Formats: sequence, C-alpha cells, structure tokens
Amino acid sequence: MKHLTAIFATLLLAACSAADDSYNSWNSQPADLSRTVSRFRTILESGEEELLSQDEILTMSLYGIQSDTSDYILPDTFHLRSRGLHEAVNRYNSYIVLHNLYSQYELFQYLSEMQYDYDWVMMMETIMGYSSGNEDDVAAATAALKNKLCSYIGSAAFGSVEDEGPGPYFQEAFSLLDNNPFADFSDTTALFRCIDLQNDWADILQSDEFQAIDSISDNTRRTVAFLDAVGAAGSFERQCQLALASVGRIPFEVSVTLMKQLLESGRYSRYQFVMWLGWRSSVQYIFYGLSRDSRIADQLYNETKNRAYAASLEYCDANPKDYNARLIIEFFCSTGNIVRSGSYANENDARSDYELIFSR
Repeated sequence: MKHLTAIFATLLLAACSAADDSYNSWNSQPADLSRTVSRFRTILESGEEELLSQDEILTMSLYGIQSDTSDYILPDTFHLRSRGLHEAVNRYNSYIVLHNLYSQYELFQYLSEMQYDYDWVMMMETIMGYSSGNEDDVAAATAALKNKLCSYIGSAAFGSVEDEGPGPYFQEAFSLLDNNPFADFSDTTALFRCIDLQNDWADILQSDEFQAIDSISDNTRRTVAFLDAVGAAGSFERQCQLALASVGRIPFEVSVTLMKQLLESGRYSRYQFVMWLGWRSSVQYIFYGLSRDSRIADQLYNETKNRAYAASLEYCDANPKDYNARLIIEFFCSTGNIVRSGSYANENDARSDYELIFSR
C-alpha cells in the first residue's frame, strides 16, 4: 500500500508539473490585442475625433460606488490546489466588503457636510446588503460594523448624531485582516526587491524602441507606432510595460483601453498590481474627475480588480514559491477604494495614486 501511495504521489506531482509548465508557457505569451489595435488604428488613420463610442462613454457614466450585489468574488469560481489560496480568496472578499463600507461612510460624511440631499434609507439598505464575508471573526466584526454604520447614518440624517462614530468598528474589523497578511513582510530585503521588480516597468522608458516611438512629433503617428509595438510585443510582460509607458504620451482613451484589456486577459505579470492602480487612477483622473464630489466608479475598478486578482491566484497556484506573486495578492487585498476626502483639500486621492505610478 505504501508503494502504491508513493507511486500515485509521484504521478500526481509529475502531472501537476506538466500542467504548470503548460500554464507558464501560455501565461508568458502576449495577449491577443489585434482587434483593439486594429480598431484604434482605423479610427486614427481615418481622422475621426472620437476614440470611444457614445455607448462606451454612456456605460462608463453609469458606474459608481460598488453595489451590494457585486461586492466580492466567490471562492467556488476557482479550481485551486493550494488551500492557502482559497483562504486568500476569503481574505480578498472580506477586504472588499470593508473597503466598500468605508466608501459609503466617506460619501455620507461628505454629503452631510455639504448639506446635499440624498436617499439615506437607500444608503443604509445598500450597507446592510453587503456580505459580511466568510471568515468567522471578520464576519462578526463586519456585521457589527454594518449595524453601527447604519445606526450612525440614521441618527445623523433623521435626528441627532450619536456620540460614538463607527471609527472603532472599522479599526477592529480591519485589524483582524491587517494582522494576518498573506505575504511575509519580515524579510524587508526580499520585500523591497520585489517592489523594485514591480516598478522596473519604467526601464522601458530608456529603451531604443521606446525612445524612437516617443520622439515622433505627430500625435496620430506616435499613437499608431505605440499600438503596433504593443501588438508586436513578444511577451505579456512587454505588453504591460508598453501600456504603462504609453500613459501621458498617447491619447488617454487608448492607454486605458489597452491596460484594461491586459488586466482582464486572464494572464499575470509582475506589473499586475501597479498596472491596475495606474489604470484606476488614470480613469478617475481624466474621465470622472479629481473633485471630492466627483463620481468614484468603485464598481468599475473592482470588477477589473477581481479579474486581475483571479489571474494572480492562478499564477500563484502554479508558482507557489514566487514571493512577488504572493506580495501582489496581498497588495490587491489590502488596497482600498479611492479615498474621497484624503490628502488634498478639494480633491480625491486619484492624483496621489497616479503620481505614485507615473511620476518617472
């Protein structure tokens, strides 16, 4: 029996290794961007002014704060071998709920301060409609937070403000997750090395290929050259580098479309998190605005985040020793929604996120 068990384990490991090799080979290949490249080339070369259709613009205008029906991803959508990664899904789900609750709290504070009319009952119904997560301690703390937040909003909107706000409830719920990170942060040398790896996308700015494209004075020709370079890139990581490098150098509509398609391709690169954060801040900065009363499209941002996170989990399942991938999973979990009332007197924090990624 022991011999049979050993043989079975060996065969299983061999099968997993072959599957991982196949996955890694696929993952490193460039994503098929031919339709997007062709579409923008046609628009640019025809001289049309609108790079996004009216339907696309209308769809984007309908996005707002994350609804209570799409606030997290489900564990059973993944076929992961590692139990630790299933726990990472639960962790991500719990964080998403807390981030969305904080966005509702921020919105309430801002609208109240500005004395804007709002359907407070609908806000409280949305808050109570969020899941409480799957982890016992966190779920209990999240449920208590939801009740406290609704009590606070109800009393402030319809009568008197409670003496104690929901701050301690947020702190307790977040601390349960913050104290148990998915990646080991104790080795600071490895930590900073991985952060450097994620930021080295900017090395492409000094490459001959990029310099040749960036030196083209005509905006249309420069954009077409970027599109051709992304379409002809030999790897997914190269495509991600080029997409990041394009921000601020070609039309916004082209850059964010490329980044979103790469993030939703199902592939993983070490630039996964910085590209999502750069994409999110670019869309908020240029399309929705930097004002504190701007629409903040958390639902749009988190739908794409879900897909990028899922691709990161699949990669980590095939490459369990890749510390950078584990770090990216943790960054995706713990990074909150865009802060409405944060670092700037009259702006949301999309500017600081944008500068963090693109100030090169």
